[in-house]
Amino acid sequence: MANISPLDPCPCCSGKAFAKCCQPFLKGKNVPKTPRQVMRSRFTAYTMGGFGQYLVDTWHPAYVRGNTANSLSLKTHDWRNLQILQSGQQGNRGGVEFIADFIDNKGELQRHHEVSVFERHKGRWYYTDGRVQVRPVNQAQG
Repeated sequence: MANISPLDPCPCCSGKAFAKCCQPFLKGKNVPKTPRQVMRSRFTAYTMGGFGQYLVDTWHPAYVRGNTANSLSLKTHDWRNLQILQSGQQGNRGGVEFIADFIDNKGELQRHHEVSVFERHKGRWYYTDGRVQVRPVNQAQG
């Protein structure tokens, strides 16, 4: 798990201190109130590693599909940044479109572009699934 101080900038690129952004969600002291907050906190969990249970807990139970806290706790990529393109919610459905850059296992910069779907269930927002496109980042563009 990545070592980050509560006063450090949050890995989700919100511009806020970790303690005022995603840390309360990851530590179970608060619950995300919007799909955007769920997305940011899930990105931070993936960035830091070691928060597999949080990832499972924020995934809608009907969509988890065999992922376990142990498999999700591993830091599989070196996530670099998160850019939220748009987000919204209507009733019990919500969505977040985002781009996240990461270094893959071969050391190549990749861009993960996703339109995520969220659903509110028993008063909490959960990630359900998303349409994902991953492509290499052209170094001249990036």
